[in-house]
Amino acid sequence: MSSLLSNIKNAPDLTEYQRLQLRLEYFKTIGTVLAIAVPLIALVVTVIVNIVLAQSRGRIDFELKAADIVMTASSPAAASNKAAVLVELFPSRLPSSFSSTLTRLYDESQLRESAPKQ
Repeated sequence: MSSLLSNIKNAPDLTEYQRLQLRLEYFKTIGTVLAIAVPLIALVVTVIVNIVLAQSRGRIDFELKAADIVMTASSPAAASNKAAVLVELFPSRLPSSFSSTLTRLYDESQLRESAPKQ
């Protein structure tokens, strides 16, 4: 780019007015390229961000629905069983601690219920 400008400056057969016109055309061309490139770059960035956010939103929605399924169970044992089934069906989507935590809580509630009342 700068070599083009130096060629314009050093051209012996051009008048000063012609040199100014060529420089103006050169900068207009740069402006046109930037006017096209900048919105395209913004578009690509926007699409990428939206894809990442949609994936994140989908993962969160899935986890909330799994929690909803488990929490609407009729008993702690049913909740623990549903959680275990969900972990088996979707091992990559739910942590393995999802069902083990419910099993532990269910066992603790069973111990409290079976403990003698004081």
